[in-house]
Amino acid sequence: MALHAPMPIPAVTRLLQECYEEAEAATRESLETDFLDKGEVFITELFHGRLRAAAREANAKDRLKRAFVEDLSSTFPELRNSGELEGIASGIRATATLHHGSLETHTGGDLGIVFVRPCVSGNSHAGVLKVCRDHRRGLLCQAKMKQRSSQGRKERWRALTDNQRLVLPEQLEYLSLLLYEYQDNDRDALAPFQWQLCSESTIGDVEDWLASGSFPAILNTSSLIGGLAQDRIGTDDRDAIERYIGPGVRPSLIVEIGWPPGKGPQGEVWVHRQPKQTTRQEIRVVM
Repeated sequence: MALHAPMPIPAVTRLLQECYEEAEAATRESLETDFLDKGEVFITELFHGRLRAAAREANAKDRLKRAFVEDLSSTFPELRNSGELEGIASGIRATATLHHGSLETHTGGDLGIVFVRPCVSGNSHAGVLKVCRDHRRGLLCQAKMKQRSSQGRKERWRALTDNQRLVLPEQLEYLSLLLYEYQDNDRDALAPFQWQLCSESTIGDVEDWLASGSFPAILNTSSLIGGLAQDRIGTDDRDAIERYIGPGVRPSLIVEIGWPPGKGPQGEVWVHRQPKQTTRQEIRVVM
């Protein structure tokens, strides 16, 4: 775990939530108008394309820069009007990249979500801020599609595989089920994405949820991304992210907030706090 709490980014988080909501809505619309009965992998890839487009639009309109300056101003209010924070945020952008990894045989999940973003810390009164460009938070996801009814059997959620039962118990603290469900018999109207966190649960609990179709604490995508971006869910353990969640291990959706290589602040940034402006008041007493 991180030794120090990272810089809070509520404004950037709100923007990310908007991008995810827009991407999910566009994904569901495309499925309904252009595709029929698609599975988890196809939906994930389609969603990535829509998320990448939403991120590009936010970059083009400088929305990310404005949000990051807002968060910097909340963290360092004494620099709010100095112009220093605009300089730090200059050139920042959001990217969404889907890395194709190996199958989930050894690690149990089938999609990793990794959120990479900068953290700025330090004491502006001392004249220097430190910029960490790659604070990471990861979430392992197990996508499950609700299967159609057949041969007198009701619709049901796909159960865990033998391998998942074997390897997932060690990863439950940063695991979420991603539940895909069609709302119609033609299977082109996809319901909003649903997420069920598995922390503080057992693998037996997860199997019971899938078998019964009853999940104790469903989250929508906006709530899940808010929790991940604000370090409330998932993990910042680098070893877990690299071994079980990140690219090279499995397909991984990497959302990165930062600057292009070779650009943006590096390490330490010298700043100059604006001196307080005082106004002189002249008091006249009339006798």
